[in-house]
Amino acid sequence: MAGKEIAGHFSVNFWALMEEELGLKSLGETFIQLGQSAGLSSVRRLLYCSSKAYCLEEKIKPYYNDIFECGLAMEEVSDDDLAKVLEAFMESKLMSNDDNFGIERKSEAEDDDPEGKSKSH
Repeated sequence: MAGKEIAGHFSVNFWALMEEELGLKSLGETFIQLGQSAGLSSVRRLLYCSSKAYCLEEKIKPYYNDIFECGLAMEEVSDDDLAKVLEAFMESKLMSNDDNFGIERKSEAEDDDPEGKSKSH
């Protein structure tokens, strides 16, 4: 997907998809699971679920047929774009500072995108 812009959304629908993907029953369990296994698999799942949530909310065809297709597309994502996606995730309004590994959020005045949407190329 080189050169193609992919949008994602860290919304309630994203978190529900993450719960379903991980087979968990609560948002708290999902936060704990992500915190304990913040590896490449988690990043791939985060990108897949956020893009799927965005597409379903916008009523457009999902970018990826499955999580493996998303993983292949990740090979084309620049380090800078990946860092922007992870920053948007860490600033998700549903996460407390404890849940997002203690990373302080930008103030509302600094916040570029208050809805938690992210894009990668």
